[in-house]
Amino acid sequence: MKKGRVLSILFLCAALAVGGFLPFPSAARAETAASGQKRLRSVSRMETLVSNYKYLDYKTIAKKQDEVLYEFAKTPQYVPMNAATYAPIGYWDDVTKPASGRTFGLPSYIGHKDASGVGSWEPGGQESITVLGQLLSATYAGTDKADQYGYDFIGMLSDKYVGPEGLVLNRPNSMTGQTFWYELQPQILYSRLYAEYRVKAAMRNQILSGADKWVTALPKFKDPDGDVSFKFQSFSFERQQPVYADALGRSWSEPCQGGIANLLYCAYMSADDPAKKQSYLNAMAFCMDNLDADNQNGYYEVVQDYNPLAAALMNFHFGKEYDVEKQLNYIFDTDSTQRPDLGIILGDWGGGFRGDGLMGSYAGNASYAFAMNTFHLGSVLAPVVKYDPRFSEDVGRWFLNASNNAKVFFPNEVPAANQSMGGPFLTDSEGTIPYEGARASYNGKSPYATGDP
Repeated sequence: MKKGRVLSILFLCAALAVGGFLPFPSAARAETAASGQKRLRSVSRMETLVSNYKYLDYKTIAKKQDEVLYEFAKTPQYVPMNAATYAPIGYWDDVTKPASGRTFGLPSYIGHKDASGVGSWEPGGQESITVLGQLLSATYAGTDKADQYGYDFIGMLSDKYVGPEGLVLNRPNSMTGQTFWYELQPQILYSRLYAEYRVKAAMRNQILSGADKWVTALPKFKDPDGDVSFKFQSFSFERQQPVYADALGRSWSEPCQGGIANLLYCAYMSADDPAKKQSYLNAMAFCMDNLDADNQNGYYEVVQDYNPLAAALMNFHFGKEYDVEKQLNYIFDTDSTQRPDLGIILGDWGGGFRGDGLMGSYAGNASYAFAMNTFHLGSVLAPVVKYDPRFSEDVGRWFLNASNNAKVFFPNEVPAANQSMGGPFLTDSEGTIPYEGARASYNGKSPYATGDP
């Protein structure tokens, strides 16, 4: 199980700049869409004049965090982590050796040990959701990761996480058939990065080839009775069939319609061939028609964050009438059939802190919020209101509360006694790296910032 302080992705910076494939709507169309604001149930219970408000400059935090993480790039040789200082945090990876040449890695969280329990996580084992997410965050904050310290960190990843099945996955040489979380989110992050660095031909080719594989797989998304279904946990491209249970026999469902639709949209915007573009559009409609017709809340985690964005994109660009309001409420409410307590947290946490707007497990005094989930949600809600301004007031109200209350994740914002590491560590004295989670009450302290043990 994970312990320590995670390299959570500062996706709140996406509110400052969400570009690439997500152009602003024209003024005329936006005005038409804005006729009457829509209200979100959970947001209606949040403060409009926040009593404990404190401004955090997330853009500056993200830029400073990037400097801390890439200190390793100032030395051309690989340097293992010093167990006393946790430095360097990032590292060169000369083990994987993708066709693009030398690459690099970031640990999943500070102090991450390798399988032997010695040293930092060994090169070659890093997770793409950590590396790609951090690159996207830094890019949104204004750092050119294709030209930093004399290196092209974007180019180094063009084929780094492409597995044997030809898909961008969470670890080098991994395979599908485990969980959509780790089999869709990496390619979506990869596609969002390409939206910011469109000169990368290798990335474009990978986005298109990966999308083609999903288009081919979708007709096989069927339940045992032969009916169209997205209610399983993964799809094995090796076996070309849905996966309903893991190696230990555990079974759950991760409906993935919006996630697949978003990566197909990126491919649609990248493709030149009209026939290929049409195939992506047809596949997007196949996914979203199924999602829109389902009146059960199937929220599982970050892949479902893309549902309202996919609906808003399809409505705006292609004249669909998908229910954006329903998809937003499914994320915010805590009534999912898959994870009933997961959603937006509300309430006073004590000590001048509130949980309003944070994403996590909502259970009163036992609520448990997560930094990455909160920040990631912001990165996909920001563009939703570009395409459907009817939700601008409530999404803005959520941003006000979430951006304020997310200070609970940062070590310099929480009393030392209320956090598992007792404050920032030497390598990150400004406390730019947040804790992975924060509990409303733990160890007799309210709140309590910690890892995810």
